[in-house]
Amino acid sequence: MSAFERATKDIESEEWVDISSFVEEACNDFASGQLLHRTGYNLFEAMSAIEIGDPKMDSGVNLARFLSTEERIERSIIPKPDDTLPNETVIEIMDQLLCCQATWFSGFSLAQSIFTCIYLHRHTCITNQWLLPFILGLLKCCDHVRTLIMRADVFGEEDFLGYTFDFYLCGDRDDDDITSLLEDTIKRLSEKMKGPNGAVFHSIRSRVEFVSTFRGTLMALDGKLTASGTPLRTPSDYNQARTILASCRKHLDELVERKGDIPMDQIFDPQVARVQQGPAPARVISLLDFSQFKTLFSSLIDALDAVTLLPQLKSKTINSYLDYLYWFSAAEPNVIARSRMHLCVLSEGKILGKMTVDETINEGMLAFHVPPATVKKQQTQDFVVEVAKVAVHSIRVLSYNRARQRRKIVHLLDDIVIIIQYAQSLDYEYKPPTEDQEDPGARHLESWVLDLAVPFMVQFVELGFELELYHPTEYASIYWYLDYLQGFRLRNSQYVSSLVAEGESKKSKGKKKTPFVPSIDQLYTEAHMALCRGIFRMIYAMHCSFPGNVIPYSPFSTSLFPGPSSDEMRFYHRFGVFHKLTQPTPLHYNHFKETTVHDTLTVEQLIHGATECFKQAKFCIEKVVAHAKTTSIFTEPTQTPLTLSRYSTTHLQSLMKVSVTNLVQFQLLQGAKAKGEAKPLGVNFSAHGVYIVLKN
Repeated sequence: MSAFERATKDIESEEWVDISSFVEEACNDFASGQLLHRTGYNLFEAMSAIEIGDPKMDSGVNLARFLSTEERIERSIIPKPDDTLPNETVIEIMDQLLCCQATWFSGFSLAQSIFTCIYLHRHTCITNQWLLPFILGLLKCCDHVRTLIMRADVFGEEDFLGYTFDFYLCGDRDDDDITSLLEDTIKRLSEKMKGPNGAVFHSIRSRVEFVSTFRGTLMALDGKLTASGTPLRTPSDYNQARTILASCRKHLDELVERKGDIPMDQIFDPQVARVQQGPAPARVISLLDFSQFKTLFSSLIDALDAVTLLPQLKSKTINSYLDYLYWFSAAEPNVIARSRMHLCVLSEGKILGKMTVDETINEGMLAFHVPPATVKKQQTQDFVVEVAKVAVHSIRVLSYNRARQRRKIVHLLDDIVIIIQYAQSLDYEYKPPTEDQEDPGARHLESWVLDLAVPFMVQFVELGFELELYHPTEYASIYWYLDYLQGFRLRNSQYVSSLVAEGESKKSKGKKKTPFVPSIDQLYTEAHMALCRGIFRMIYAMHCSFPGNVIPYSPFSTSLFPGPSSDEMRFYHRFGVFHKLTQPTPLHYNHFKETTVHDTLTVEQLIHGATECFKQAKFCIEKVVAHAKTTSIFTEPTQTPLTLSRYSTTHLQSLMKVSVTNLVQFQLLQGAKAKGEAKPLGVNFSAHGVYIVLKN
């Protein structure tokens, strides 16, 4: 006897008594907040207590008689899932199951989503020739997804609930058998399409093909197992996955929701999983509808497509892989895509299963113009081993969702502090200071490590905008600190360029020196720095023009309580995590106060300064755009809907829009002031997720 049948029998045999009046009478004698409890009742038990009658906490509040799948079929409550089931109903069941699967992918449990379908609790009763292969393929797909996510282990409880409640997910069925079953079903449906009701059979085939191709993509990206049992992915596996993904997208676009004559609430019961053994949630959730299912899978296909492009990356440095992961995570992909990306980038301890992490680090240092002689030294290779541990940690951090990334960057910075100090000691050892010069000389290794570290610091600050953690009163200090970090990054890059130029000048004595030309990366960083500086001045100018009507700007407010001011405390909470680093030098609230005094400047001067910053940003972005048109991060021409590079057209256009919009708004404001018609302006993030723009 199954758990379902035992629970149903117990409910039928028990005698229930209504105690509502007794409980209400007892409650009337209690004051608000009082609780009847036994001796020794502690805080832990109080936190675990349930509120009787709350449908989210008390799973027994809704007393209902649960019928097994067989009983429902015998009593004609639900139709028998055999070949007598109308094809229109089969299509609607398939659509509802796809919506349930998408809901599970969104972070809900199996009990609340897929296994609300009555048929799945007794899958052996399904004999419909079209529905059975579809369901087995879908369950096997769910098994692949669960295995993938659990292996990668980069999910949070808000991303994915892996508890199976002992439900059947086709774990005992061989992949080849499922593949053969689906292929045979598709062939038979293709034959049926030639006869009457061809459109109906085409709809069924599209749904079966969609499940088949999505599962095929997951299998292709799993790779092939070697003799040792480890997965091996070749470039052909990635190409095959990309081809299957294209078919999957085609079949997804073909899907059109169809309605049958049988109400789906008979076949899908949100309460059915409550009698299962295990902590099945009591509450009923809202499943994704058909359009939301298509949206979720469309974005998932886009993200998996980005995974298939990994072998086509031109640069094989650790910097390139981390940068690719950063932009991939910025698109906020589903946990399935993030897990797949993580396992592909770092496969069996190697990048793409081929290059060791140490090799990509050596490539990164050489690309950053660290002298080859320095890289080959044994001390440097010992240093590389330590950096590799941080690189693996970084890859893992970038594989989490955006909210968790911010918290995990805090711990990552602890590791970065150690390798910065290690790099400083090696630079000092390789070229110690002389009596005439205290400067230890070229800081090759330290500069390279800082080039890896500062982007994580910038990301930590920028994620605060994305997660809506900042109050508008903090915007001024946030952009001020971002300006500092971007400026440090630019100076570090310029320092390395000067070392390279110095080395070349020594090799070519007597030749005319070529003028310094900033690199594309330096122009990109300078554009960000100019945007931050321009927005900070814009905030202060708007505050002086319309006090309190745009963005509250209060860097010097005082607290009602003794001790640090509220602004100083906020400043520390936002940037205190950087105080553990020696480079870049951590800034304090006093630095902000001292460097942001603009009492001697008029509003017109502030607006002029902000305008010049936005013009400089626009100039730099135009240079970057011109360069980006002729370059690509991939070895072959490719198109992807995701922004996977800082030089992507979509990203650069959004930065340009910030500059142009603010410049136009300044011109309109000055014209309105001349006519005496100036009105307060608001701000929003319509152009970019980090940089604000003025709005009427």
